Amino acid sequence: MAKIVNRRKCRRFEIPGGKVRYRGIRLLTLLKGFSKSHPMVSISKGGVAFVCQEKFSKGQEIITQLLVPNKTPLNLRARVQWQDPSSGNGERVVGVEFQSFGPGKDHNSYQALEILRKLDVQYGNSVSGI
Repeated sequence: MAKIVNRRKCRRFEIPGGKVRYRGIRLLTLLKGFSKSHPMVSISKGGVAFVCQEKFSKGQEIITQLLVPNKTPLNLRARVQWQDPSSGNGERVVGVEFQSFGPGKDHNSYQALEILRKLDVQYGNSVSGI
């Protein structure tokens, strides 16, 4: 029997009522703005999984906006890592990895990483299987 290896570097957890909005990073999609909000499945300091109907390409770069109850929305650059096939209703689970944290416009801010750390402390006891 093959051994299952967990390649995740960060623990995933759930945020009750958490939602995700997204948009592309190209000029045309920037003008379009963020999508409607979608249910958040799980999150970690390294990425987020959410449910939506849009089909993404592996490696596609997007901006995610995390909507956590009673918190200011948090925008993070991310890259699509995986997407489950569509179920009968057209919904699919999408997993994205946050871009690295650091200075410059191509990175997420260290302040955003600190916010993710605080969310981990606050909600980390509700560990997710995804």
